[in-house]
Amino acid sequence: MARALQDPRYVLPLCALISVTLISVLAAAASLARAGVSHPAAASTGVTDSQRLQDLASVRTALSIYREQTGVYPSTVGRPTTLCAQPDDAGCLLRRITRALPVSDGTTPYWYASDGLRYTLFARADAADAHHACASPVPAELAPGPVLCVTGGAAP
Repeated sequence: MARALQDPRYVLPLCALISVTLISVLAAAASLARAGVSHPAAASTGVTDSQRLQDLASVRTALSIYREQTGVYPSTVGRPTTLCAQPDDAGCLLRRITRALPVSDGTTPYWYASDGLRYTLFARADAADAHHACASPVPAELAPGPVLCVTGGAAP
């Protein structure tokens, strides 16, 4: 085997194969980055609860502007749905307000529930004591761990 690796008839094609594979992987990563998709491991190491709360504050601002323009918040009929992971999610209406709508922390989507008058935003949390101010039932996908909740709108 060691002799085969010293023979240029084997080494050159092997180097070419490794180069093509590496270029393909780098091109795919660049394509995902341009599309706004990050590697989950990279995203999970850099996002903190503080950043998630800042993201939810940005969504809250977009919700306020949306309500000023329409008189109501986008409705999910009170059921939690992802904010805008699917094109038909009610929260996607906020893209009319801002194209820079934060819809996830890079690994886990943000969630949203509204009856049109009140809303709750949900995010996965790292801190064990983050389960606060949840006016709506927590989405099952987030329930096993700590959750950040931000509420707003008219009183019931």
